[in-house]
Amino acid sequence: MTQGWRSIMESLLQCCRGIPPADRMDWQEVMRAAQWHGVFPYVYRQVEAHRGPGGMPLAWREAYGRQVSRQLQLESRLRELLGSFAGLSSRIIPIKGPVLAHQAYDRPLLRQFSADLDFYAPEFSPSLWDQVLGLLGYQRIPGSSRDQDRFAHQYVSGEGRVVLDIHTSLLPDREDGEYRWIMERCRPGVFDGVPCWELPLPFQLFLLDLNVRYSNGHTHLRYYLDGASLCQRMSGEEWGQVAAHLGGYDQGTSLYLSLYLAGEIFGARVPEEITRALATPFRQQLARNYLRLLPFQYGIFLR
Repeated sequence: MTQGWRSIMESLLQCCRGIPPADRMDWQEVMRAAQWHGVFPYVYRQVEAHRGPGGMPLAWREAYGRQVSRQLQLESRLRELLGSFAGLSSRIIPIKGPVLAHQAYDRPLLRQFSADLDFYAPEFSPSLWDQVLGLLGYQRIPGSSRDQDRFAHQYVSGEGRVVLDIHTSLLPDREDGEYRWIMERCRPGVFDGVPCWELPLPFQLFLLDLNVRYSNGHTHLRYYLDGASLCQRMSGEEWGQVAAHLGGYDQGTSLYLSLYLAGEIFGARVPEEITRALATPFRQQLARNYLRLLPFQYGIFLR
């Protein structure tokens, strides 16, 4: 490695902002940082816009090709699963991953997927899921219900390439009310031609904030890219729904930080009324300090 952690992160942030990379940039380490932060497809396209396809390093082109192939595979698996769930009486809601990419992004392949597919199943029944997913070649991983949270069950495909996370919640019981309040806003929708349940965009924003707070998400740039993409897609009416719920929303500090970073790094435009409703001197100073310290965090979390 020819650059320190701070230089790597500063280079990555420049790429995220659409600034042409410097010739001295450590391409391998910046790619590694982008992948760890979950923004590599977006960064690849940002850099390619300046250098052209022929100007991209071979390692970047190969990594991007693998990432796109992986994402298309997960989308195909999700369509298959949703088709199988259509006849079930219990509510099964795909969250995050491909569904969020298709709802929030103009180009869904700009969102880097994790290695799994997530579902919310409040009426989870092990015997039912074992039967339904068993017919599709998935097996439940023994002991996969997380001991510390007791709300996630994992299944793996026969070839071991796809993992399903089935959530009965995302939070411990004492904090579950907020999550259920969000998920109750689900409505019938469509994913790539297949009927499914989906969250309206305003509540995707609240769910994103919830994920950030309870999964150490403030360490990953992908959450801010998700936020910026949601901001870009929301209409004035949908922003009005966000504003209507801010009065009873007691996590404004986290939401303000997420929206501030989405704007500073990815150019998100947040309506002034939302900023005014969330901004306080403390939150504004906290957000500025966080942005200033962001280049140092990558090294801390990878040690």
